[in-house]
Amino acid sequence: MTFYRTTGYFDPEEFDAVQQQVLAASVTEGAALLRRFAQTFA
Repeated sequence: MTFYRTTGYFDPEEFDAVQQQVLAASVTEGAALLRRFAQTFA
């Protein structure tokens, strides 16, 4: 995430708040998304 601090995805001054939200998020669809991508484009 530190890389994106100055690339325009969010206000650099809000980095700490954004990072806390991202790290607290529950990611449950990553594997399913990759599986569908592979099935579609394999």
